[in-house]
Amino acid sequence: MKAGSRPQYYRIRRMVQMVREGAETGYLPNSSDFMREFEVSRRTVARDLDFLRDEERAPLAYDDGRHGFRLTDETYTLPPVRISRKEAFSFGLARNERELENRCERGGSSLTYFYSMRRGLSR
Repeated sequence: MKAGSRPQYYRIRRMVQMVREGAETGYLPNSSDFMREFEVSRRTVARDLDFLRDEERAPLAYDDGRHGFRLTDETYTLPPVRISRKEAFSFGLARNERELENRCERGGSSLTYFYSMRRGLSR
C-alpha cells in the first residue's frame, strides 16, 4: 500500500508508536517526521494530531526544547477499534458464509449451502 494512501487509523497508531520510540531513543518526532513517514501534507498531520488529542484523548504534547512530540502519560494506549452494529453484523455474516463454504467444500451439498445462506439473510 502506498504510504500516502494509508488510512487515518494506521497513521495515528504509527504516530503513537513513533512518539514512544522517540521517548526511548531520545529523538522526539515532529510534524516533518510524520509527513515523511506517511507521505502526507502538513495539514493532514495536523488533523491526525488533533484527532489523537481531541477524539482519542491522547496526552500528546509538543516539547519546544526538544522540537518534537511526547506523551505526558507513558501508560497511554489507544482504545480498541470501534465498529458500528452494521459492521459487526457484516463481520458475523461473512464469518458464517465462510464456514458454510468450508462445509460445502468438504462434501456438503451446494443446495444446503444456498438454503443456509438464505435462512441467515432472512433473520
